[in-house]
Amino acid sequence: MKLYALKSREGYLKAEREDSYRTVPMNKASVFGDRDSEELKQLKRAAENDDLANLKMVELEITEKEVEF
Repeated sequence: MKLYALKSREGYLKAEREDSYRTVPMNKASVFGDRDSEELKQLKRAAENDDLANLKMVELEITEKEVEF
């Protein structure tokens, strides 16, 4: 499975309210299943409006594997 997120020098982006976000570690990031999703585009616009440094879209590849516990 591939998911998409936005990352900056400060960390991954987590969507808050409309046109709002905060930077967080990877495990708290907002992730999207479609790289063309409207929510992802909206989050990107908000970060670009703030001139967030080194903004980039990243692809996260998720592998599910059963483990014993």
